[in-house]
Amino acid sequence: MRFTDDAQAAALAARAQRARRRRRAAKPVAILRESVEPVSETQRRGARAESRALAMLEAEGLRLVARNVGSALGEIDLIMREGPRLVFVEVRSRSSATARHGGALASVNAAKQRRLARTAALYLTVSLGRRGPWPACRFDVVAVEGATMAWVRGAFDAVPG
Repeated sequence: MRFTDDAQAAALAARAQRARRRRRAAKPVAILRESVEPVSETQRRGARAESRALAMLEAEGLRLVARNVGSALGEIDLIMREGPRLVFVEVRSRSSATARHGGALASVNAAKQRRLARTAALYLTVSLGRRGPWPACRFDVVAVEGATMAWVRGAFDAVPG
């Protein structure tokens, strides 16, 4: 294509740049996905632990909001409501308290906490349709080790980063 002057070329280039910006802005950064049926034995064991944790939390008065909310950023096992507060719950399961790497609670390390915080921020953004202000939130961990369960309220404070 030939242009008769530089103004036409500049106008066309500006229009193309605006179109690229619109396409980039329209791309979702990370989309929440539905839970997937457990396939392996480990996944089935994890699903059973989540069900046990859910039953315990509901018996304590929390209400289920969502289960297995995930994206490319990570997954949140349970999202519960305790009064006006949203509670993001990570359920960790080990066959026994003497399991490798320090047991279920120790497996929620700093990297896992960051993934949970990012996924929680995405969930809030998508579900509330805005960037904030968000309701009060808390991150809890339920550790399932053999037949025992430990619920750690406010297990960590997280700032997505």
